[in-house]
Amino acid sequence: MLALGVLLLAGAGSGAPVEEQSAICETGGPKNHTNIECYLPQGKPVKIVAHGDLDEGCKFIHTNKERTCCYMDRVRNFLEDTELCDRFQQPSGCRGEADFIVTEKKLNWDHGTCTLHIQSFRSEDLEVYKAVFPNDKKTNKIIEVKEVMKVSIIIAAVVVAVLIVLAFLLAAFLMHKNLDKIRKWKRNGGSNDDELELKLKEAKQKLMEENKSELNELKRKLLDEVDEENVKSENTKLRMQLKEVEEKHIEEIKNYKNADMVPIGWKNKSRPIELSFENKSSTPVKICSWSMITGKSLASVSEMPFIGFHGKVYLCESNGTLMHGVSGSFKVQVGGEARFVYFSHPWYGCAKIQSADSPEEAEKQAVDGNSKEYVVANLNMYMTKVGASGDNSSAEGFSVVFKLKD
Repeated sequence: MLALGVLLLAGAGSGAPVEEQSAICETGGPKNHTNIECYLPQGKPVKIVAHGDLDEGCKFIHTNKERTCCYMDRVRNFLEDTELCDRFQQPSGCRGEADFIVTEKKLNWDHGTCTLHIQSFRSEDLEVYKAVFPNDKKTNKIIEVKEVMKVSIIIAAVVVAVLIVLAFLLAAFLMHKNLDKIRKWKRNGGSNDDELELKLKEAKQKLMEENKSELNELKRKLLDEVDEENVKSENTKLRMQLKEVEEKHIEEIKNYKNADMVPIGWKNKSRPIELSFENKSSTPVKICSWSMITGKSLASVSEMPFIGFHGKVYLCESNGTLMHGVSGSFKVQVGGEARFVYFSHPWYGCAKIQSADSPEEAEKQAVDGNSKEYVVANLNMYMTKVGASGDNSSAEGFSVVFKLKD
């Protein structure tokens, strides 16, 4: 019967290895204000998913009996001027940047999901999470996380209980068998009742010690197998998600690193002008339909929609021309709305920039390079004169920045 218990133990730990999936705790949609309660296992990868308005990002505030921690998308933390979480003010004991990921995923124009990924959930991660959406606080969510007992531990407890029952049944069987032998020995002229009781007591004690030793050995083997099963999990899926996020933003990161690398020969170009573009909102912006009236382009930017820093355009007077200067226009597209921007660095007079509903109207209205502000769809567009890169003293520069309307 003990051999049967060992087979049960071996069966509980066998089977082909399976890639570990994340346990998921997910709230309702952005208009669902009900607080939720989740049960998550320790030692496993988990996802906590909240629905809300992502226009200004999101963060998770985790509070337990010892500390309050803040977690946000570290790509947004890197790309934007303001931080939703102050990484220099995190209390001791909060998870470091390598121990969590927060991802933002747009589902439609007015909401999306904010997901906190934790590779190995532990007791310090229990209690209350508040999902915060700064653009619409009505979509904030409260999530209470509690621990659920692991299935492997439940199986182990059942197996231990079965083994204990089997051990007691075996003890009763052997005890009954020994009693029969003792009664038979007494009928055949054995010693008196006192000696019989003493031998019976010794037999019981010896049997209990043997059974206890075997039971302890089975318990030790069972616990060793359970510990080994808990230790060997590795979250490959979470690492792949981190790689996807980093690849998604690699172009923006390259633009930041190469922002001040001017084209070859920039120092000697005539009437040079530099235009830089940055989108500080979560609404994609498209810069396209470039039209040069005079001059030429030395370096341009992509016409794909962008978020974050987009890059710089370098323009100068064309080869073989003299005293023509540089002028032209481009279109700013946000969703279904658009404006045109006229720019110039003439041979005589100041550099100019102006926006209007058509290239012709923008050129007609252009009188100076002073700072200007316009509205395109749900964004404010700020055009400001700035210092140009490189060491060409005659170069002029303008920055075009997009922010969400207040």
